[in-house]
Amino acid sequence: MVRAQMSMEQLQEVSDLLSGADWALAHNDLGTLEAVANRLTAHVTLPLRAELIGIAELLTRDPDTATLLWLTARRHVHAYLCDRAEGAGPT
Repeated sequence: MVRAQMSMEQLQEVSDLLSGADWALAHNDLGTLEAVANRLTAHVTLPLRAELIGIAELLTRDPDTATLLWLTARRHVHAYLCDRAEGAGPT
């Protein structure tokens, strides 16, 4: 699951996407949450990618469950982001 390194721009993009997901949840905007989950898949590896894809697909069928799953997935993405940022210094 570990991606070797992410650029500072990629780290910022993932952070911005997480903020967008927080906004979407606060405004009950499930379409935006789905879009964010799908965009995040470009920045993570399996099994996290599969988790995000599953959530995006579930949002249309069972939004309550998808939202609960998102809360766990968000922690996973945040941890993934922190792991990538630990060794990142100025570029």
